[in-house]
Amino acid sequence: MSARNDRIVLWGLAASMVFAACGADEALPDSTSEDAEPTADATLPPPEDALPPPPPPPDAAPAIDAEPQPPDAEVPVAPPALVEAAAAVRAAFAPWVEAGWVPAGSVALVHGEFVEYLNFGEVSSARPEPPTEDALYAIGSISKTLTGLLLAEAVERGALSLDTPLQSLLPDGVTSPIYGDKEIVLRHLTTHTSALPRDARDPTDMNAFFYETFSLEDLWAWLNGVELTRAPGAQVEYSNMAVAVLGQALAHEAEADFPSLLVDHVTGPLGLESTFLPLDPDRADRFVPGRSDEVEVEYMELSAAGPAGAIVSSIRDMARYIQIQTGVLETPLSEAVTRSQSPLQAAGENQHVGYNWFMQDEPHIVFHDGAVVGHTAYLLFQPETDLGVVFLNASSNYAVYPLGNYALATLLQAAAEAPEPPPEVTLPPESLDAYVGRYVLGLNVATFVVTRADDRLYFRVEGQQDALLYAEGDDAFHLRVVPAGVAFQRDADGRVMRCILRQNGAANRANRVED
Repeated sequence: MSARNDRIVLWGLAASMVFAACGADEALPDSTSEDAEPTADATLPPPEDALPPPPPPPDAAPAIDAEPQPPDAEVPVAPPALVEAAAAVRAAFAPWVEAGWVPAGSVALVHGEFVEYLNFGEVSSARPEPPTEDALYAIGSISKTLTGLLLAEAVERGALSLDTPLQSLLPDGVTSPIYGDKEIVLRHLTTHTSALPRDARDPTDMNAFFYETFSLEDLWAWLNGVELTRAPGAQVEYSNMAVAVLGQALAHEAEADFPSLLVDHVTGPLGLESTFLPLDPDRADRFVPGRSDEVEVEYMELSAAGPAGAIVSSIRDMARYIQIQTGVLETPLSEAVTRSQSPLQAAGENQHVGYNWFMQDEPHIVFHDGAVVGHTAYLLFQPETDLGVVFLNASSNYAVYPLGNYALATLLQAAAEAPEPPPEVTLPPESLDAYVGRYVLGLNVATFVVTRADDRLYFRVEGQQDALLYAEGDDAFHLRVVPAGVAFQRDADGRVMRCILRQNGAANRANRVED
């Protein structure tokens, strides 16, 4: 996302084109997330841009892979802090579920060897039962951490180094871009410092889902045509394409396809049997359809961009992933996992980037989020305490951030207020036409466009994607896809004359120029 006009960009880190493609990837803390807000009274990774509950039993399940207990052995008792946190999370998530922010979702609260699972909502209109621990969700850009671990594993066994030039891993006829005499090395790709653009888009149609047919040949042709605008390593700027290139370059170097390489070197050794890409027909019945603007959507493959955001997983596998990351479970990749959390690049005050992991330094929290059309996800953990949370939500909205942060705060026994969803009302359909039009923000810096389809209003920053507006009252609306509000002002005759976008603490006023 260009640093120019940051304050007026609606689609933040978790909601740009790759919100439709590889992840919004990314509720990064302050320096990288355009929509971050700290959790109340707890210094946790801020949202970029949350969940509720049918009650599971209060007893947390013992760790996955726990050894079978002899008949006379005592049954492990879940820590009281975990039981209390689960009850608090259920209560906090309930209003969000009721309001439709979590049509189907799953949460895992991880406390060392213990896991408490919470499942909410209904799988789909055709399957009105709650998801299970083995239901499959798109995890979006959490996929990037598995691609990062693939690199860390190669570095750990000495096959590659962080300073290996990208060019040495590319097919014949494909050229890595250079800025002056500065070339891209693997460190740049896994720390978002490559200077590669965030996304490959069709400039003639910013609403198009470009990655759906983005073949490997398209990826290499795109890389051949990229011109860098700054030196690699100069700054952190989130890039889906950098991780797509990294994953496919590792696969080419290994003479394999990326899905097979991931199974052989990462998910297989980790025992993540329900973590893979693309979604195969044999397991499609376990997939929870996503919701985008309240419409059900199926899995999106992302093709060659898969390493950046197309992996699917279950809440059970993601809980195991946290236990592996915190060292509770030993695996053949334990050293590579530790390496993957190494802080490689400063990303602003109190933040670093590792092998595609983002980390807050004090208190130390490692995290990543993800978003594709219809699904959002948030995973965060504290290695020193073996505490972690993962929230998989089958809906395109920002609820995972306030609710995920709150869930971790309860596990850490930190003071935090339960987040509440914003109020929503239904306006008379005949009143909506008053808002339709174009609104220009000073000297054509940006144009906001409000349109109506049936009984719904949509808002977009021109050149970006439409987002559904939800009414809070007359002339006051908000978005769900990112935490932002849109208000309208009228003249003395009652005609709507101005639109105000409030996001990231800024109020961007735009005057109406035409209907």
